[in-house]
Amino acid sequence: MTKQRLFQIALLIWLACFVASFVVAWLTPARDFGFTAGLNRITTFLGWQFVASVLALGLWTYGRTLEKGSTGRRLSVVPAGFGLVLVVGLVGVVLWVSLTKPPPEPAVTPTPVTKPTSP
Repeated sequence: MTKQRLFQIALLIWLACFVASFVVAWLTPARDFGFTAGLNRITTFLGWQFVASVLALGLWTYGRTLEKGSTGRRLSVVPAGFGLVLVVGLVGVVLWVSLTKPPPEPAVTPTPVTKPTSP
């Protein structure tokens, strides 16, 4: 088997892992209740993304050995680019959620229970 064929197979495996991270996480039912509900979806997503990231790093490293301007070298950057876009997107979502919190409501001053309330 040639290096070119192994590169193509690794690229297809990366694509399968990358797509599987979204599909499997979407199809996985949420377990548990309360705070941890759906946490298994996140761990499933991150697990598949870890495998895809390791493959992307390997593909990018191998692609650097190819001649400049070749199709293989250009394709070797695609997985790393998708990973970078995903990381930037996740950081952006976390920042957006953190920075767009509604202002806290004013605290209610407690009154004694024995004092009647006025209508």
